[in-house]
Amino acid sequence: MEGRKSHQILTTVINPDNSLSSSQSSTSLPLSREDILQIYDKGPDAVVALIQTLCAIIIRLEERVKSLEDQTNKNSRNSSKPPSTDTIRKTRSQRKPSGKPVGGQKGHKGHTLEMAEKPDYKIVHPVTQCESCGRSLWQNV
Repeated sequence: MEGRKSHQILTTVINPDNSLSSSQSSTSLPLSREDILQIYDKGPDAVVALIQTLCAIIIRLEERVKSLEDQTNKNSRNSSKPPSTDTIRKTRSQRKPSGKPVGGQKGHKGHTLEMAEKPDYKIVHPVTQCESCGRSLWQNV
């Protein structure tokens, strides 16, 4: 083979009547053992045509895989894609697992902030509008 893109290879198709024909369409795979033996019985030209067909399919699939890999490897840092199209990558935690259960441990007494009897100062947050409808509470009704 000279170059992958320098020439086109005719693909081989097995018709329902088990005759071998060449065309530009793709081969329906997989071929059964009987199909392969029928091609072999037709002679070396049929075997060469089958191998050329399979090579063409492999080349086409390799090119497709490469183009799909190129698409997935592009992000906003190495192409003109916007950052919103970047996939979210989860960062792995630097912490080592301790083996303890998550949350408060047994036997540990919690510490709750108690309300002071005499606070140092008070902050009054006046309500100026209704929470449900948003109407001002200072207007005359």
